[in-house]
Amino acid sequence: MALKKVFSDDFNTQKLQDNLADGIRKIENNIILNGVVITSKAVAITVDNQINHGLGRKPVGFLIVDSNSDVRVWQSATANQNKDKYLLLKFSASAIVTLYIF
Repeated sequence: MALKKVFSDDFNTQKLQDNLADGIRKIENNIILNGVVITSKAVAITVDNQINHGLGRKPVGFLIVDSNSDVRVWQSATANQNKDKYLLLKFSASAIVTLYIF
């Protein structure tokens, strides 16, 4: 989101615009806000669940946003050479989950 600047001879207006632009840049660059929602993903217990995220980079983390059962999630111990494409996750129960990956 680009801030359209209004050209003005007023110093206070210019300073306000610069401060707003800096604030917007900080929000845009916040890694947690640059995530994806994976909705209604069926996951299974006892297997590595491959979750394609489409971020184009290695994720920082993930959250369960919704689930149809009581379930815990963690990264699999299986080596994953393609973290920029997908995560390998283990779940404590079979479920339908919605994940936020950032």
